Amino acid sequence: FNVGAGGYLTTTSTMTIKFPSSTTIPAGSVAGVTVNNTPASATASGDSVVINCPLEVENNGGVQVDFSLGSGLKNPGTAGDYTLGIYTSSEPTEVTSDTYSISSPADLSFTAVGLTDDMVNSTCGYTLDFIVSNSGEMEVGDKFIVKFREPTVLPSSISTSNVIITS
Repeated sequence: FNVGAGGYLTTTSTMTIKFPSSTTIPAGSVAGVTVNNTPASATASGDSVVINCPLEVENNGGVQVDFSLGSGLKNPGTAGDYTLGIYTSSEPTEVTSDTYSISSPADLSFTAVGLTDDMVNSTCGYTLDFIVSNSGEMEVGDKFIVKFREPTVLPSSISTSNVIITS
């Protein structure tokens, strides 16, 4: 988000993010929060997280808040479109975020597909980013199938040393 013309933030400023009531937020201190890639302290209260601004942000400046997986936030249990509310100690009027979607737990969703080379007839590597459903946990030894559409040409075999799986 961007602060407004009078939204200058200092290291004594706070930002409050209000989540949908169906979002699970850990009580008390919230770990793993960064503001513009700078670690920040944060505390949960009800459906909101109050973040102590760890740096200065100029008027009309951009702010990116990230909650790591270790922060303890848990998405609503119902698929749908949601918004967040946010206000700061400099701009106390709450504004609403753009809509974001939570998919059904039965859905496997791709978040990105990347190619090492996107030129016609080039040999390239593929990076597939996806999220498994709540019931789709994968364990060591589990298999999954990636199906490429024609006219993609695959080699007759791919060495396991050329496949990298991370979580």
